[in-house]
Amino acid sequence: DLKAVVDGIEGIQLSQGLGLGDFDLIRVIGRGSYAKVLLVRLKKNEQIYAMKVVKKELVHDDE
Repeated sequence: DLKAVVDGIEGIQLSQGLGLGDFDLIRVIGRGSYAKVLLVRLKKNEQIYAMKVVKKELVHDDE
């Protein structure tokens, strides 16, 4: 299941010029009807973060 999440968000640019490849995915820590929350580790400094991944079909671009 985690692999499916990763496959779905590969290549997406994150804030501060970071991409998914800059993180090690540890595990899924939460699930909801709109998103999943992943526990991740930033490779360059070993900091642990929570990453929220929202389902693409639910994101609206109003611009």
